[in-house]
Amino acid sequence: MTWDDEGFLISKNKYSENSLIVEIFTKNYGKVSGIIFGGTSRKIKNYLQLGNQLYVNYSSKTENRIGNLCKITSSFGNDKSDKNNEHRLFNKDLGGGAILDLGCYPISFVMLFAKNPEKITIDSKNLSYAKSGVDDDATALLNYDNKFQGKIHVSIKNNLDNICVIRGSKGSLKINEPWKPDTNSTIEVTSKKHFYIKSISSKLTVYANQIERVAESFINEKENSNLFNIDKSLTNMKLMDNWLKN
Repeated sequence: MTWDDEGFLISKNKYSENSLIVEIFTKNYGKVSGIIFGGTSRKIKNYLQLGNQLYVNYSSKTENRIGNLCKITSSFGNDKSDKNNEHRLFNKDLGGGAILDLGCYPISFVMLFAKNPEKITIDSKNLSYAKSGVDDDATALLNYDNKFQGKIHVSIKNNLDNICVIRGSKGSLKINEPWKPDTNSTIEVTSKKHFYIKSISSKLTVYANQIERVAESFINEKENSNLFNIDKSLTNMKLMDNWLKN
């Protein structure tokens, strides 16, 4: 991927002996990060002052190439505890617990990368319990047909990172705020030689997008929609059930 644009330098950090990792807010591509080799040299360092407007020539030979999928890490957790744990999530009779409330999200993310999601199994798991008897923190290691692993974590007693990381044999993708993204969100792309941040803008919020996609699927009767169908939903529920079992 190669492009030219104009933008403003918003951050810089030293990288190796004479290079910089910089963030530039560009006119057409949003916020991007990259390496400027020789960025600390006398010849150009005076141009690389924060706030300066720059002409940018961006070049990457490894866009979207992170190699073979090896592992997915996905977390979702927010501290809902209080002194007496009176929140609904800590009430077993009201369907409380971290797995029943949040577990479907990281499981569904892992399922997106499995051609046959029904082949996903749980290799190991660890659950902690509140005094009320509900699970308040849970981790699991998923295995998709011995092709890749999924490490998932949910919690109603701890604030987690709430990110998804896709790790390949040559690099990784980090999705920030995957569950409640803003209309402007980012994906961090890392490989052995490159690092940049891909900015994604949407005119609609995540909920408005969901409504639009569901409405389109009914109107157009799409059979191959990316939306979860009944079979995928049942697979997700079975995995949550196995996760909950002692």
